[in-house]
Amino acid sequence: QRFMCIYFPLDAGVCDNESVQTVCINSINHQRTDKWDFLLCSEATCCMRVLNLSSCLRNLKSHAKQA
Repeated sequence: QRFMCIYFPLDAGVCDNESVQTVCINSINHQRTDKWDFLLCSEATCCMRVLNLSSCLRNLKSHAKQA
C-alpha cells in the first residue's frame, strides 16, 4: 500500500468519513498546496492527521517498515 504526504482541510472532520476520503483522493490528484494541514494518506483512505511534514515523513518510514 502506497503512502504519501498531502495537504488537507483543517475542518474536514474524521478521516474514516467517505466524503473525507474523496477529498483526500482529490487533493492528491490536484496537488493542492494552499494553507492546509498535513495528513498521512493511502490512495483510498485517510490514515491519520499529522502536525507537520517531519512527523509525516517519520510516519511514512514506519509504515514502510511494517509493509
